Amino acid sequence: GALPSKHYSGYLDVGLTSNGPKDIHIHYWLSESEGSPSTDPVVFWMNGGPGGSSLIGGLTENGPFFMDDSSFSGEAYNESGVPTLKSRPQRWNRLANTVYVETPAMTVRALLGLFLASSWQSTLTTFCCWAGVLVLRQRLRVER
Repeated sequence: GALPSKHYSGYLDVGLTSNGPKDIHIHYWLSESEGSPSTDPVVFWMNGGPGGSSLIGGLTENGPFFMDDSSFSGEAYNESGVPTLKSRPQRWNRLANTVYVETPAMTVRALLGLFLASSWQSTLTTFCCWAGVLVLRQRLRVER
């Protein structure tokens, strides 16, 4: 059926300098508020890590959908192999725009084409997350 709100997913392209290449790609999933998306708050969710996918939190803790054992059975699953998503009654996007941000950025090494030592990963991840938040905030800006 129809979803109760709009959803967006993509990559925020950020770089280490404002004029440098945008060679770090941070995945996000935005679920608009079911209330008033232009005036409701924006919640950024980032699971702990390193390497903790925010989609885990989105699909098991507070996101608009969840899966359980029955998601992996039935005629539809047997035909397609795609689990069934179910609507979460206590979803956060009833009251807020929720953004699930994949962190750390270094988790997806194939997209980056580079390797950094662990001590730099934390600093770079923090920088990339804030840069991603700023980019996404600018994309979401709504004139009032």
